Amino acid sequence: MLLIFTELLRIYNSYSKDKEEPTFKKAIISEILSFMEQNYQSMTLEQTAEKFHFHPNHLTRLLKTNLGKTFIELSHQLKIKNACTLLENTDFTIDQIANKVGYTNITFFYKSFKKIHGVTPAEYRKKNHESPTP
Repeated sequence: MLLIFTELLRIYNSYSKDKEEPTFKKAIISEILSFMEQNYQSMTLEQTAEKFHFHPNHLTRLLKTNLGKTFIELSHQLKIKNACTLLENTDFTIDQIANKVGYTNITFFYKSFKKIHGVTPAEYRKKNHESPTP
């Protein structure tokens, strides 16, 4: 009888973990993405991993496995997304925008921007800038 109970408990526990794990992973990934979005300008892989009590390699693997992107790729996408908003809605220079979103190397900002959008920041602004209405 004890053996049957032990086996049932083992099966239940494995079933429960299987059901909860995807929900838990989704919740953690959602929290990580939210943190990244709030801190995109200055966050690092190490700081983010430490905040969520992961080793940096584990965090990278978790993101790559579940989102198909590494921490660095997600970081650049967030910075460029915010740069687009600034290009569309402000008259800051492109250098100022690059600095505001966390790029210290302007050349790298241009390369990252063009890789994601296929155009330079200036070309993007020309196509998408909101002009003040008269």
